[in-house]
Amino acid sequence: NREKWFQVLSPEAIDILKRKNLLDVRGLKSTEQRMSELNEFIIQNQDRKSPLPSRFSEDEFEKSLWGWFNPYRLRNREKWFQVLSPEAIDILKKKNLVDVRGLKSIEQWINEFIIQNQDRKTPLPSRYSEDEFEKSLGGWFGPYRLRNRETWFQVLSPEAIDILRKKNLLDVRGLKSIEQRIGELNEFIIQNQDRKRPLPSQRSKDEFERSLGGWFSTYRLRNGETWFQVLSPEAIDILKKKNLLEVRGLKSIEQRIGELNEFIIQNQDRKRPLPSQRSKDEFERSLGGWFSTYRLGNRETWFQVLSPEAIDILKKKNLLDIREVKSTELRMSELNEFIIQNQNRKSPLPSHNSKDEFENSLKLWLRQYRANKRETWFQILSPEAIDILKKKDLLDARVRVFKLTEQWMSELNAFIIKSQDRKSPLPSHHSEDEGERSLGNWFYKYKQKNKETWYLNLSPEAIRILQTKGLL
Repeated sequence: NREKWFQVLSPEAIDILKRKNLLDVRGLKSTEQRMSELNEFIIQNQDRKSPLPSRFSEDEFEKSLWGWFNPYRLRNREKWFQVLSPEAIDILKKKNLVDVRGLKSIEQWINEFIIQNQDRKTPLPSRYSEDEFEKSLGGWFGPYRLRNRETWFQVLSPEAIDILRKKNLLDVRGLKSIEQRIGELNEFIIQNQDRKRPLPSQRSKDEFERSLGGWFSTYRLRNGETWFQVLSPEAIDILKKKNLLEVRGLKSIEQRIGELNEFIIQNQDRKRPLPSQRSKDEFERSLGGWFSTYRLGNRETWFQVLSPEAIDILKKKNLLDIREVKSTELRMSELNEFIIQNQNRKSPLPSHNSKDEFENSLKLWLRQYRANKRETWFQILSPEAIDILKKKDLLDARVRVFKLTEQWMSELNAFIIKSQDRKSPLPSHHSEDEGERSLGNWFYKYKQKNKETWYLNLSPEAIRILQTKGLL
């Protein structure tokens, strides 16, 4: 809720925070008020080299206005100035403080750039250019092209598209719809049915086949087992005869589950009645391939679609780990109890090397749970269990997640003031001191996340120290 977070507080609570300087005065102003102040500030300071508010100003109001302005500009990027008055925009344009491309749409600028630079080998903007404008435009264009892949060129004018095609900078597939591509794929398969593999290759010497192969490879990856469903019956039949369509691709999940149930019941006398993707039997191998993927995707709940008879067979064979019929809450309760009961062991956490079936099962669940929850996995343990693990050093420096950002910021303020005689009074995550290292780890991530605004919640004294050291 950024600047509005305090609005749910009572007047008494707000008053307490204001006295403690824990409520930045800008928080009491709306965006409209701030924008009005920014307009006025630019007009009043138009004789300065930069009439925009500065974070290094000694004037409290200007510094506060910058604190609002900088995040606003970052959030709104190239459009931030559009809410300014015409007079303020004119002042900034004269000072070259509004990037000229901001006054046109990106589409206009990219089109103009390509047309103006059509004599270059590559008339597309580069983010590595020494020209500041081209570098800025290239910085936008690179990620845009990656995000939009085959459709990025659609914002270009016919003239710009023509220039790029002549330079071979527009892959011909980019100009075709999915329907056109599927039509070409169908035709290609039928025409090349005498080849060992009638699918297009992106390594072909033929330009058309290479282009079609590039599109086909991406399309098949994106659509998984259903990619062939858009093909004509004739093309599908050709691929099936060549064993280029796995039979599982033609079956629904319901059909596959039915086959899996039947397979388990028919093979209940085997040591392992589940299908193997390494079997010499084509059907079992196909079913095993599907089953392996399905089980990975559904994790502990995969067996819930089986019939009671099939589940019973697997349980008797110990192929259904008992954890799979327990909820997370039940597992966590068992883990709490296990830790407390085994607190005299060197490691009171369950081991998957244990000969005890229950402990082994609990460890398998814990490993998966901890991998999913990462640093927060222990937060639903009881205080007693957490205390046992901390004493055994089995909760590493990540116990810092118990602290709120406010607590960390308070520690950072105290550290900076305490270490002001050091060359750098900021905590290091390479320090030999455990406390400083822990604070340094948090600070490094916090600074990365908040970038230019990381210091805004520091105390005035800490900010002054950092400014004196040239660290702000």
